[in-house]
This record gives sequence, structure tokens and C-alpha cells, in this order.
Amino acid sequence: MGLLNFFKRKTKPEIKPTKINFSEIESWLTKKEEQLNKKEAQIFSLIEQRMNIFFNELNEKLKILKSVDIESKKVEDRAKIIVRESLERYVGYVDTLTSELKKLKKQNLAQFIADINRIFFNFDKHSNIFYQRATFLIGNEIADVREEIKNLYKYLVELLNENKEIIDSSEKLSKVRLKLKQVEELNSDIKKINSEIVSLNQEIGENKKIEKEIVEEIEKTKKSKNYLENLKKQEEILADEKKLEEDVFNLKKLIDFKKLKNVFHADEKKMEIIKDYEKNFKTSLNSTDNILDLLDEAGLNSPEILEKIREINKKKEEIDEKKKSINEDLTKNLMEELRKVRLNIEDLEIEKSKQMRREAAIKKNKEAIIEEIKNIVADLSVVVD
Repeated sequence: MGLLNFFKRKTKPEIKPTKINFSEIESWLTKKEEQLNKKEAQIFSLIEQRMNIFFNELNEKLKILKSVDIESKKVEDRAKIIVRESLERYVGYVDTLTSELKKLKKQNLAQFIADINRIFFNFDKHSNIFYQRATFLIGNEIADVREEIKNLYKYLVELLNENKEIIDSSEKLSKVRLKLKQVEELNSDIKKINSEIVSLNQEIGENKKIEKEIVEEIEKTKKSKNYLENLKKQEEILADEKKLEEDVFNLKKLIDFKKLKNVFHADEKKMEIIKDYEKNFKTSLNSTDNILDLLDEAGLNSPEILEKIREINKKKEEIDEKKKSINEDLTKNLMEELRKVRLNIEDLEIEKSKQMRREAAIKKNKEAIIEEIKNIVADLSVVVD
């Protein structure tokens, strides 16, 4: 017995295409589905009637087959055993076939075809060998059962073949329905993303407003008397520190480190102090006692050196006093707040860009699915604008 794997193709008559907008496709689809459902229901009604006849006829022929007297056959007992067992197995597969056919759901022709295909394939695959063995002693009775099954199969093939266009249309409509659901889901995703982008724009706007307010506050603060006085003091301190560095440099030039080294070259501890002062003169100068003691001991000290050290120490004290009089920078906290707001704006802009790229990808996917829908319905003589 052959399988229900394909149908003969029929030449379709030319039909003038119907033009609709994409917004009308849902209503068009629903109407088309209703029409096809009615046609499928008529086909299933015919199948139901034919199967009822089949079950009755097959039942009668099975009764006759089961009543065959194998024991009366004039053959070896071993042959009778093989035939009897083969008959039982074949009848068992026929019972399975009828049971599965009765359970078939008659709601969708495409699914019905797949189920029929599976049922008859399994029946052929498993029952054929037992049919062949049983025919060794049983002829007409088992052939009648097989013929009844073949007739049902032939009827189904012819009926479904005659309605191939309905089946094809039904499959295409199912695909369109699935694709429309995908479009609906993508529209929902786009709507959510748009809502997120609107929310992000609103948050960015609020942060930019705060940014502007902070900038204005900083500018206002920088123009205040207190801030300007602080700024002036800082500039004076910088000038004083620069002058101090010059004084330190000039002091270093007054000290003859070469002669000091010559005097104390044998004293490792004092040589270490001299070298440290020479290398890190500015930092070592915070404590001048050691170097002054060494200069006195070496006879290299001078009123000029002492005066320069006095001037340097005085300048340091003046700078320290000025630093104490400087108030806290009122723009410091504002600048830190401004930095945080700008970082937040940057993060929001990155997230917005990410959502916009995601939206573009979804729209591209949606357009591809819509194009698929147009191609499918074009086979049903419908042009979608």
C-alpha cells in the first residue's frame, strides 16, 4: 500500500488579485478562515460518512476472516502455527488501525493529512510481513480485509487530492496568522521601547535642568566677594611659594657642599646628612639645625646664610598664616555634584542609544515578517499595499 506523501498538482485558473491595505489583513484573514473552515467541515463530513461505512464493512469482513478454519487445512502443523500466529498479529494491527482512525481529530485538514500519513505508514510497516505469511493458507478472506483498507485509503487520497487547494490555502492562512501574531508581539515590544525612550528623555531633560542650575550657581559663586577674596589670597600664596622656591635655590648656592664633604669625608654619618641635604635640599630644609651645626663646625657658616635662612623661615610662616585665612572653596561641593549629574546624563544617553538600536533591529525584523506575509497572501491572489 502506498503512502499519502503528496498530491497531484492542479492548474489554478487565473484570478484577478484583490487589493487591500495591511491594516485590513486581519479582517480579511478572519473572513477567509471562516470560509475555509466551512469547506473543511464539509470535507470532514464526507470523511466521517465514508469511515462509518468502512468500519461496518471491515467489521463484517474481520468476522469472516477470524472464522476461517485453519485446522482443517491439509498442511503440516508447523505451517498452521505460523499462519495462525500471523493472522492474529495481522488482525491485531487492523484493530490498531481502526482504533487510531476513530480517534482522529477532524478539525484541521493539514494535521489530518499528517495523522493519516503516520497511521497508514505504521500499519503498512508492521502488518505487511504477517499478511504475507497468513496468505499461505488464507486467501480471499484476508484479501477482502486488505482490499477494504486499500479502498478507504484510495478514497481519502482522491478526496484530499481534489481539495488540495483548500489544504494549501489553509496552511498559508495558518502561516499568516502566526506571522501576524509575531508582528503584534513586535509592535508591543516597540511600544515598550518607545515608552522607555520617552522616560529616558524626560530623565535626561530633568538632569540637564539640574546641570544648568548647578553651573549657574557655580558662576554666581565665582562672582561673589568671598570667592574673589579667596581666589586673590590663593594667587598671592602661589606667588609667595614661587618666591620661596627662589630663596631656597639661592640659599643652596650659598652653601659650599664640596668643602663640607672635604671636611667631613671621614665621618660617614655626617656625610650622609650632607648628601641628603644636597639631594633633597627643599624638604630637608624643614630642619636647619643639622646643616647649621655642620657649617659652624666646618667654619663655613656666614651671616648671609643665616639671614637667608631667617628670610625663608619667615616667608614660610607668612604663607602658613595666609593659608589659614583661606575659606573653604564654595564651588568644591557644587563641582562634585555637577560631575555626578553629568555622569548620570552620560549613562542615560548610553541607555537611550541602546534602546534606539534595539528598536531599529525590531522594526527591521517586523518589516521582514510583513514582507513574508505579503508574499504568502500573494499566492492567495491578494495584493497588500
